[in-house]
Amino acid sequence: MTTGEKIQYYRKKLSLSQEELGQKLLVSRQTVSLWENGQTAPTIDNLIRLREIFSVSVDELLGCETETAENNEEKTDTPVPSESYKVTYSDKELSSAFKAIVKALYLPLVLSVITSFAMLIFSVWMDMSDITIGEFIGLSITITVVCISFIFNFRKLWKSQLPKLKGSEYEYKVFNNYFTVDLKVNGEFIAKEKIYFHEIDKVYNTDEFLLIQIKSEVHILKKADIISNSAFFALMYNKPAKITDKNKVKKLKSATNILFVVTLVILAAYFAFSGNLFTLDYPWLFSLFLPIPIALIVLSYKLRKSGEKQLKNIIVGVILSFLLVIDGALYLFIGIGVIGKYDPAQNFTEITSIALPDEIDKYTVEFQEDTQPTDTGYIYYYSSLVFFDEYLTDTFENSLEHDLRWVDTFPEELSEYLAPLDFDEGHKGADKMLLYNTYSGEYNALPTEEDSQYFIAVFYHNDQNLMEIFEYTTEN
Repeated sequence: MTTGEKIQYYRKKLSLSQEELGQKLLVSRQTVSLWENGQTAPTIDNLIRLREIFSVSVDELLGCETETAENNEEKTDTPVPSESYKVTYSDKELSSAFKAIVKALYLPLVLSVITSFAMLIFSVWMDMSDITIGEFIGLSITITVVCISFIFNFRKLWKSQLPKLKGSEYEYKVFNNYFTVDLKVNGEFIAKEKIYFHEIDKVYNTDEFLLIQIKSEVHILKKADIISNSAFFALMYNKPAKITDKNKVKKLKSATNILFVVTLVILAAYFAFSGNLFTLDYPWLFSLFLPIPIALIVLSYKLRKSGEKQLKNIIVGVILSFLLVIDGALYLFIGIGVIGKYDPAQNFTEITSIALPDEIDKYTVEFQEDTQPTDTGYIYYYSSLVFFDEYLTDTFENSLEHDLRWVDTFPEELSEYLAPLDFDEGHKGADKMLLYNTYSGEYNALPTEEDSQYFIAVFYHNDQNLMEIFEYTTEN
């Protein structure tokens, strides 16, 4: 009989329904049904409860029978373990192991927070864009949350494993590329497990213990009991005893080295634009590089599983991937070709509430990626707009005549504040003009001493239907 058939047999013997048995085990009726049909198997904890309910041994439920001489002959070829350990744990040892691991988990959390904070301070000090600073804040929060989640997940895992660790005896047998674990509770055999070294998720190395995590289970080995040439010592340095093709590892290392250099170059180019990809004509171009850091992460992770140290590659790959994904998301969802691309004409309309004609024949923006230095200041933006719809242009020109903010010529006292515009002679033949102080909010007026010297000067030419917009400062 299979384990499922025996569960069904003893359940019916006690006149229990699947639902009633499930209630005693704190599982659903469907779970019991799956056991009895052989689709799943009960856990170790459930086997112990079933033993108490049915008053039979776990061996009986599992169908373990005394081996006959014939069975023994068939097993003569069973491999002999190279190492064997029997381990029991006291409450003091378990408490010591837990504290040591939690301490080890808190270390990367502290280091990540310090590093993230330093990167944030650096970005502010370098006067990077708000988007870049926001990305650093997001990256810092993400790293912190991940580290904290590791701690909480381990606490939860430890709490679930603690009852099984107490009062249990574990026998570990090491073979070529795997080891087995026999579990006994109160001297009674409960389960046997076979674990390949490459299936190990994490290894925690403390002063006294070696803790091995495989999915939702934790195995603890006392380092004092392990022989000097044990295969477990490789695990202390996160190097699973896994057979790997040396040529394949060599090729992977060469590929990751190239990807690492390329990733650093892309990262440097990213910061060369102050982290604001929207200053480019085609900001989405950077997103095309996303497969490179992803490939670096994947290949580095494979090499790490084979015992190679690849932490720096993974960190660099994650940082660049994060930045490119955030910029790509902003570009797609906040506005393609709009966000971060400064529009002086739109800025002028928003500040002055002066509506410009909708039809624009020619629209240029100069000095967008840099400033135009002059002897008396800096030109930040220069826009040239040509309107071609006759009706809209006539309407717009009529509105200028009735808007007192527009003047035919500037007062002489403003000449020194217009000096940075002398590099361009074209605006001097304008029919209408205005000067706006962005800080005081005044038009065509001398700034006070307290005002910052940042202006928007606008010139309109009736004969050409041309508007010129300058944004500049008189401060050197």
